Amino acid sequence: MKKKITDEQISRAWDLAYDCKFNNKSFDDAVEQAITTYGLNENSAKIYLNNLSYIFEGKVFKRAMSARSFEIYWDEVSKLGKEYQERYIKACSEHLEYNSNKKAQAFINKKRQALGHSTLEFQRSKKKVQEQKEETLLSQPTNRILYGPPGTGKTYSVVEEVVSLLEPAFEWETREELQEQYQRLVDSGQVVFTTFHQSFSYEDFIEGIRAKTSDDKEISYEVESGVFKALCEKAGKYTVTNKQHLEGGVGKRKIWKLSLGNTQIAQEDSVYDHCIANNEVLLGWGDDVDFSKCTSKDAIKKQLIQSQSGVADRSYAVQAINTFRNTIAKGDLIVISQGNHKYRAVAEVTGDYAFRQEGISGFHQSRPVRWLLQYNVARPKEDIFKKDLSQMSLYQLHNRTIDRAKLDALLSDDASEEQDKDYAIVIDEINRGNISKIFGELITLIESSKREGQPEALSVTLPYSKEPFFVPSNLHIIGTMNTADRSLALIDTALRRRFDFIEMMPDYSLLAGKAVKGIELERMLSAINQRIEYLYDREHTIGHAFLIPVVKLIDENQPGKAYSELVSVFHNKILPLLEEYFYEDWQRIALVLGDNQKSETEHQFVVKKTDQNADSLFGKNHQLQNYGEEKVSYQLNPKMSEAIPEQAFIGIYDAASVKPKSADIAETQERAESQNQSQAETEF
Repeated sequence: MKKKITDEQISRAWDLAYDCKFNNKSFDDAVEQAITTYGLNENSAKIYLNNLSYIFEGKVFKRAMSARSFEIYWDEVSKLGKEYQERYIKACSEHLEYNSNKKAQAFINKKRQALGHSTLEFQRSKKKVQEQKEETLLSQPTNRILYGPPGTGKTYSVVEEVVSLLEPAFEWETREELQEQYQRLVDSGQVVFTTFHQSFSYEDFIEGIRAKTSDDKEISYEVESGVFKALCEKAGKYTVTNKQHLEGGVGKRKIWKLSLGNTQIAQEDSVYDHCIANNEVLLGWGDDVDFSKCTSKDAIKKQLIQSQSGVADRSYAVQAINTFRNTIAKGDLIVISQGNHKYRAVAEVTGDYAFRQEGISGFHQSRPVRWLLQYNVARPKEDIFKKDLSQMSLYQLHNRTIDRAKLDALLSDDASEEQDKDYAIVIDEINRGNISKIFGELITLIESSKREGQPEALSVTLPYSKEPFFVPSNLHIIGTMNTADRSLALIDTALRRRFDFIEMMPDYSLLAGKAVKGIELERMLSAINQRIEYLYDREHTIGHAFLIPVVKLIDENQPGKAYSELVSVFHNKILPLLEEYFYEDWQRIALVLGDNQKSETEHQFVVKKTDQNADSLFGKNHQLQNYGEEKVSYQLNPKMSEAIPEQAFIGIYDAASVKPKSADIAETQERAESQNQSQAETEF
């Protein structure tokens, strides 16, 4: 678990970086030593050593460090003389324009004054922040798979992996703090979690056609984005082309959804551009009928009938026109949708209804607006909506549909005007899905060099929507893979080439020194896995995570509960896994558990069944060629169906220390005889 970096670790990172600079130590060796000797995690080690290599040259470094680091490294730099002090101030000053750290900024300004330089205001430039992120992404691996046997903490480690990638400057003391930060990223839409399985398809992951039922019970078929495409759309680059201040924020204003033309019909595609240019919104109902004098729903219906409009018998036409003409009020907000899954602008109503005789055919009903927010590309509904939008052209957005807080944040003056976040999709059990079927043509696009904005960027035209599609550079793909389900060697070659594979094997150090009722957890699990590896392979070993609940209870000084938990883990986790691994070959399972070395049956997990004599089972003339021999089979010891004695666990790794019952009886008799003899001598 990553913890807040200590002063000692900060200093040791300096020593390693110094050796790289002046003593020809390799960077990889320095990273390895930082991890194994000084306890830094890999991500922190690389960040600090990279930053220090830039500091030595007086060049700006991009990845954030703790405020305390600036003070410690100043003391170290000062030992190298004024030249390196100047380099340090230059590098840190430029860095703090990218990364806002008030404590560090105050410290650097103080040192600038000491060296005769003016102080800086450190006004953080959004443009520089974006440049920093794009540059960082060029060298940052984006596709990773954590693989290993069951129970090695792959899914558990994903939380740290994601937070380290998306928030590299975040530090935590406890798992709870890390989990809270991860949950904040999930809630903000920056992280999406999904699981592959045999039925998972391209349509679930990229896009597919789904049947939709409108409010008037009509069925239509729409292209709907899958989980990956939806996140790519959210993470994709965008720019706010127009932003206006909204006095008082969203508050309790009514909010409406409006479609400006049908984007699937070429002649209506220009409606949106016309409305933007003329600061108005147009309704595509009512044809060229003027409703200026219609102040009620009945009046609108009457006017439609009198005009012999083709929509007179359509109740929704009356409803939409009445809402547009009479219900929407000055100060209300209108969100302009694009299909049922995206939006592209937000406007504030500034005046009353007006009829436009001239203009776009079929769009004559108008309301004046002030455009508050416009994007160069449509944004996914997840930005501000809680659910899919309806096909209706115009309707009110209630709190169950629109997230007022998110909309208010987007309209605030300090909201980002371009994409400045990283995103991640976590794919659990990635090897259980059909990779070729799920990724389809996108398997090429996920390569780092083929991402949007890269020199070799590629895009494809999707089969259903016919839209061009690319994978953004700020989207990380993190997968987990259980090697017991499928060997790494059998994974799709195309997938192997495009991902970094990080092995996660059982970590016995987490069990070191942990014992309950004399059972040493580290030795026990190590013995089991050594035998599994010999009889099967290392990909089917058993992970330490199964025993972590036991460790926690030991740490809480609850030995009784810890032992009960250990028994439960064996009954419900470890023994079923072994049955699966060895296809209920109980003889091999017995070898794994060391039962062949235990002299007492009651200490053995697996026992022999020798009562299956063919003659007794089938009578005479069964013609089974067993030559009168009994067939030996094995079964789980019925005496252990509920309780498991301590000696059964200890015997897994140290059978010699488990005394047979006869030895216990003999020892008891010997002790009793000795006491009797001593008593007789005393009486004599």
